Amino acid sequence: MQPLDPNDLEDYRGYVLGIPFNALDSLYSFRSKGGRLLGMDQFKKITGLEDSTCQRLTPFFRFPKYNAPDAPSGNTFSRDLNTATADQLQSIRGIGPVLSKRIVRFREALGGFRIASQIEDVYGLSPETARRVITAFPLRSIPSLERIDLNRASAEELSRILYLNHKMARDIVDFRNRIGAYVHLDQLNHVESLPADKIDRIALYLRL
Repeated sequence: MQPLDPNDLEDYRGYVLGIPFNALDSLYSFRSKGGRLLGMDQFKKITGLEDSTCQRLTPFFRFPKYNAPDAPSGNTFSRDLNTATADQLQSIRGIGPVLSKRIVRFREALGGFRIASQIEDVYGLSPETARRVITAFPLRSIPSLERIDLNRASAEELSRILYLNHKMARDIVDFRNRIGAYVHLDQLNHVESLPADKIDRIALYLRL
């Protein structure tokens, strides 16, 4: 993995790096209040991670050299993918009234975007337009979320995840009943009905 700015850290990358979800939640809470990380000492204080974990993560992080908040102006607005209105989204080339409202409805159904790439899942949004949206409206705030316990949830509970239908949810439970408790979220790749390109999305809403 190439070094990344921890101010842009998302659930999936955090999962790949082995960062506990409670540490990520503390980070998201700090960022949602306008906080910006400038160094590893600050990252350690915010997340509460041990020195050894922070040392392991150091090569994967690239901190900004200075804090550059948006300049206040009566004619500007905070550009955040999770708070942008339908009217504001129409400032993006390729997005009209129909698509802008569809993006907002999809965001509401999710309970807020967890990673910026979820914008690509909006029906009818081309990859090029999705990239323009992410560039113009970075994901600055991530709402808190109570993840579903993969080893305790019923099929009905799992089907509430937007990316899962009832059959997929039943297959997840059936697989658990056959092999025993899930040990890693990666085991979802063995549930045949789950779309391979959506496993990372589904994992955002689960915990072990």
